[in-house]
Amino acid sequence: MKSKDTKFDVSMLFELFFFVDNACLLMQQWVAQHWLSEGKTMPRPRSVPKISESEILTILIFYHYSGYKCFEYYYKALVLNDLKTYFPTAPSYNYFIELIERVALPMAILAKLTCQQAEKQEFIT
Repeated sequence: MKSKDTKFDVSMLFELFFFVDNACLLMQQWVAQHWLSEGKTMPRPRSVPKISESEILTILIFYHYSGYKCFEYYYKALVLNDLKTYFPTAPSYNYFIELIERVALPMAILAKLTCQQAEKQEFIT
């Protein structure tokens, strides 16, 4: 539901974050069970951002529902202003662009799983 003073659908943002956050938790559990149980170690990043992977993914996916044509304008106008209460640790635009590569694999896995779920649906005509 879009409220009069916002340019975005708050309920869609919440649903999207809930879905993405659950998917990220499942991926982290899978990595802990399968990858780390085999004795492999995960590389540690030099710096840990304040914003979570789930929040980064949500911002990236929500862009496609926002109606904005330019990601930079979307991020600076909507995320850093109107969505600041929902993403209080959102970094500057330039740093956010650098963080995107950290979520490339989770984004690809999420896209693949979502597409597989869509393919399994059957429709009655």
